[in-house]
Amino acid sequence: MTSDPVVEGIRRGFDTSILRVRAAPDPLALVDEIVAATHHFYRLAEVVRLRHGNIAPLDPIPGARGLLWVRGADTHQAVSVVSTADVYVTYYPAFYGVGVWLSASGVEALLPKSQEKFTRNRRDYEQHLEAQLVETSLRWVFDAVEQVV
Repeated sequence: MTSDPVVEGIRRGFDTSILRVRAAPDPLALVDEIVAATHHFYRLAEVVRLRHGNIAPLDPIPGARGLLWVRGADTHQAVSVVSTADVYVTYYPAFYGVGVWLSASGVEALLPKSQEKFTRNRRDYEQHLEAQLVETSLRWVFDAVEQVV
């Protein structure tokens, strides 16, 4: 953990969202909490941008740019970039199924046209997040980005 109060506040919000992802009683609640967790990730990425002048420190982190790309689809919490699947996890979800990221083409169909220029971020999503467990991938990307703040 860091002694940085800004990062600590973001971490608390993120951790709370992840706990609620695990406890979501149904797929709609699951999506709500995933949106909240991606929002906290975006806040952390903004801290990186403000402190380093850009987001280049995120480049070596697998999935970081992909997560920024996918967040473009749910900025206004109007669409879902996840689906549920019967996948083995190390915890007991509150309902049958867990969140997995949509295919890149599925996400791309939801994105505003302004996001088309971010092909590098799309490739990162395809390589590191597509069809992965949402809770697990959010956690490891967030933890890695927190280290570069």
